[in-house]
Amino acid sequence: YDGAFDLPTLSLQGDVTGGFKYGVMEATGLKLGVHAKLAGPIQFLPQPFSLTALQLGGLPLLKVSGQYSYAAQSLKLDKAQALLFGGQARLEPLQIKLPMSKVDAVVDFAGLELAQLMALAALDGLS
Repeated sequence: YDGAFDLPTLSLQGDVTGGFKYGVMEATGLKLGVHAKLAGPIQFLPQPFSLTALQLGGLPLLKVSGQYSYAAQSLKLDKAQALLFGGQARLEPLQIKLPMSKVDAVVDFAGLELAQLMALAALDGLS
């Protein structure tokens, strides 16, 4: 973390870099802007994020980027896109109530290479 903490207004602003692994998800090259209001209910104001690579249950997403926010135990992805199988994937705006149990998402795909796309058939959990 690199940034500032403003005690009188109880706000936090800066950048987080690194990577993480959680279950079937692994991320590298994380760059995450943080602007949080800590007084009252915690909220993270809209900020950009990017990842060099994201393995999501076997899906190899590259150059992931977008914008996120958090309030009222809800993570919101205002926009997100990534390179996938020689093409591009774009996530429609999405709100995830936490703790998360199931997520329904709409993803637009363009320019995917058929041979690479056929590899999806072998992944568990996609429908």
